[in-house]
Amino acid sequence: MSAELYTVELGKAVCRRIATSLDSLKTIGKSEGMPSEFTLRGWLIDYPEFRESYDAAKAAQQDLIADENREIAYAADAGDWQVAKLKIENNRWLASKLAPKRYGDKVTHASDPDAPLVTNPSADALIAFLLAKGATEHEIRAFIAAPNVIEHNPTKDKV
Repeated sequence: MSAELYTVELGKAVCRRIATSLDSLKTIGKSEGMPSEFTLRGWLIDYPEFRESYDAAKAAQQDLIADENREIAYAADAGDWQVAKLKIENNRWLASKLAPKRYGDKVTHASDPDAPLVTNPSADALIAFLLAKGATEHEIRAFIAAPNVIEHNPTKDKV
């Protein structure tokens, strides 16, 4: 079996190892019978099915890290609490970077299609927009005093 040629079986073996251990692509790439880290990273680009399996394996690995954190925390005693804290913080950081949607801080970005940003323009911005469109002071005051729902009447606009 060539370690450089992609096969579904070898891809599954790599992903199974990721999902069931804390091994990185670097560690796996140094193992006997496994492709190099460089080759594995190339597979992520060249083979979409490997990328999908890899993403699922990394998610499973993050669950494994969360379980390990729990074990570290409960096994720590007064003498080694600082070491346990350091391990847990390292694992938390790693999980937040590798699986940010699941383990990261909850931050919503405007470009996130799962949580679109909804904004309400300020009154100053609305007034500036209306002035730019040539609205009179009377029209602006009427607009501000209007109820929240603004109806558009295309026939009235043509007058």
